[in-house]
Amino acid sequence: MECTVLLIEPSDEIRRVVCDALQPPHFNVITVFSGDQACKSALSQAIHLIILGTAMINWEGIMERLREVPGMRVTPLILLLFSPIQRIDWDRIGRSDSFCLSYKIITSKELLPIVNRLLGLSG
Repeated sequence: MECTVLLIEPSDEIRRVVCDALQPPHFNVITVFSGDQACKSALSQAIHLIILGTAMINWEGIMERLREVPGMRVTPLILLLFSPIQRIDWDRIGRSDSFCLSYKIITSKELLPIVNRLLGLSG
C-alpha cells in the first residue's frame, strides 16, 4: 500500500530530506507551499500523514483550515519545529496523535521510523 504524505514546508533542504526518507513505492510525497494548496490536495485525494513545518507563515492557521477538511482532523501529524525552544499549544491544536520533531535532528534515518510508527507500518 502506498501512503500519501502531505508536506507543507518552505525550506528546500527540509523538503529534500523528507522526500529522500519517504521514497516510492511505499510513499507518495505531495509538496505544497501554502495553506490553499494544502487544502486543495487534502480535498482531492486521501492523505495518510501531514508533515508541517512551523517555519511556514501562519502555520497554525494552516492547521485550522486543514482540520475543517473532512477526514483530516484524525490524520496523523508531524510538526517540524522552527527552533528547539519553540512552544506548541497542544490544547489549541487538539491532536493526540501528533509528533514534534526539531529541525536540528531531522535526518532520513530518524524520520522514517517515526512515520512508520504513526502509520502503523513495519520497518
